[in-house]
Amino acid sequence: MVRLVFVWILIGLVVAAIAALTVDRDVRVGRRWFIYRVVLWPAVVVYMLVVLPRRELMDQRELMGGTKKKCPYCAEVILAEAKVCKHCKRDLVLDWPETR
Repeated sequence: MVRLVFVWILIGLVVAAIAALTVDRDVRVGRRWFIYRVVLWPAVVVYMLVVLPRRELMDQRELMGGTKKKCPYCAEVILAEAKVCKHCKRDLVLDWPETR
């Protein structure tokens, strides 16, 4: 576990250094980008490892519970009562009432 943490820190420092070197030739801007990347890298890792799996699990539960459904056009999760997909803006009402 310690090795994994060390590897993530090392990768974060390398990414931060690359970002700092490629942003601008101005040393002050490069330093800011380096600090920004070093601080942000652990937050991104935590988000990827903790928040994303929970979000997918919540979507699965809501699909099973009937409160949400998948859009047939873009496959994004939307409210079950939705008439228009908020992601692809397609009309979801397929059964039009018959006119007489």
